[in-house]
Amino acid sequence: MTTPKDYCTIEDVKASMSLTGTQDDDALQAAVTAASRLIDHHCERYFYQDDTATARVFVAESILAVECDDFDPNQTIIVKTDPVGLRTWDQTWTSADYQMEPLNGVRYGMPWPCNRLRAIKSLYFPVWGGAAISVRNVVPQVQITAKWGWAQVPDAIFQAAVIQAAATFQAIKAPLGATSFGEAGIVRVKNQLHPHAQLLIQPYSLEDVFVL
Repeated sequence: MTTPKDYCTIEDVKASMSLTGTQDDDALQAAVTAASRLIDHHCERYFYQDDTATARVFVAESILAVECDDFDPNQTIIVKTDPVGLRTWDQTWTSADYQMEPLNGVRYGMPWPCNRLRAIKSLYFPVWGGAAISVRNVVPQVQITAKWGWAQVPDAIFQAAVIQAAATFQAIKAPLGATSFGEAGIVRVKNQLHPHAQLLIQPYSLEDVFVL
């Protein structure tokens, strides 16, 4: 299993806060890691790439399309389907059988990984068979093997991590979990994102992504 990666370094946070010396490095590192994982939690996805390819299974939304986790389209993936719902994955697709989306690797005018496959040739994604017809017991019939995650940390995620790590670090000394943060005024920093960090990550949150 890939170890989660941080989205900025302690040097980035130090520069943003005009800090020098190494006496706070351990606390800053903890703040950087906490901020990175908090961003993952709020966005419901992560912005680093796994070290190795692994197989994950998904339920197709229709015979023509299946939504999946994020992966860099500039890699070789393996797509298999299980038409009879027995987890045998005996039907292997070629790259000519599907189309990666979003098209052109762009969404909202920003570089974006693939998170959807569309059938474009003679094969279809199974949405029937076995227990798949039961809403109470849906059987995943699509298997994709890839290095999951984002190949590059978006600039907005990097900046959000710096801001959130600085806020988390300051919270250690903050009375009652509140700290002053410039124009934002008094900010409650416990168990929530700094307002500027929240604004930066908003387009990347899964709950706010509208898939055409």
